[in-house]
Parts: sequence; structure tokens; C-alpha cells
Amino acid sequence: MCYKGKCLHCIEVETGSLIWAIINVILTGLACLLCVGFCIYINVKVKDVHHEETMDTELAVGVSNLILMVAITFSAIEFIFTMYLLVGVIKKHVGYVKAYFVYGVVKLIIGSIALIGVFTNASDYPNFMGIVWFYAFHCLVLLMVRNTYLKFDEGSIIHQYMHKPLV
Repeated sequence: MCYKGKCLHCIEVETGSLIWAIINVILTGLACLLCVGFCIYINVKVKDVHHEETMDTELAVGVSNLILMVAITFSAIEFIFTMYLLVGVIKKHVGYVKAYFVYGVVKLIIGSIALIGVFTNASDYPNFMGIVWFYAFHCLVLLMVRNTYLKFDEGSIIHQYMHKPLV
């Protein structure tokens, strides 16, 4: 996919990483906003419909809020690391790009463990192949990000040994 500093044989890997970072910032930002909006909607709708709370309604709202808070947390973490990637690619900062790469690898490992659990019940899960394709795409994105930080790191090592004369 990424060969000799090019991604898809036509664009530079840092341009591909920048495009991915911009798209991912937009999507994760929207995910955070949607989760907050759903949380507000559920709480306002329940308070508006039921003036007297029953135990079932309180439990349903509590579980919904818990699920949405977990989704907000994961979306916010993804948003933060994607911002690291965006700033790292724009400023050519190796550490920021590498932080996103490490986060992506950890996320991929955790997701692979979950995917192995899904492998055992593949017939029960209709979207199994979609998840496999998503992980394959994510691996290609991580390869592109890795090539980007290696390209930035290579430049900093070369400049390390280029000294200006004192006189």
C-alpha cells in the first residue's frame, strides 16, 4: 500500500496521514457531540414524559447514560490522539505521530482480542466480515502513519549530523 514514501503510488505518506487525521478529527468530534446530544435528549425526554420516576425508568436512563458516557470517553480519547497526529504531521513532530501510532497499535491489539472472541461465534454475528475489513483498513492506516513517523525521524537523524562551521 505505501511504497518508497508514497501512499497508493500517488501521494506522499505525510499527506495521506494528514488527510486521515482531518477526516478522523471530524468524525470523532461529531461522535462526541452526538453522544452528548443523545445523553441530553434522553434525560430531558424522560423528565418531560415522566414527572414521577419509576424504578424501571430510572434504571433505563442510568444504563443509557452509562453507555453514552463510555462512548463519549472512547470518542474523546480517539479525538485527543487524532489531534496529536494532526499536529504532529503539520509540525513534523516525530513524538506526536509516534504517540498516535502506539495508541493505534494498542487499540488494534485490544480489538484483535475481541475479534478472536467473535471468531468463536462468527455464525451468530452478521457483521463479522465488515469488522474484519475495518481492521484491515486500520492496519493499512497504521502502516501509513508508521511510514510517516519513520520519514520524519529519518530527517531528524540526518540533520543531527549536519553541523555548521564555527568560523
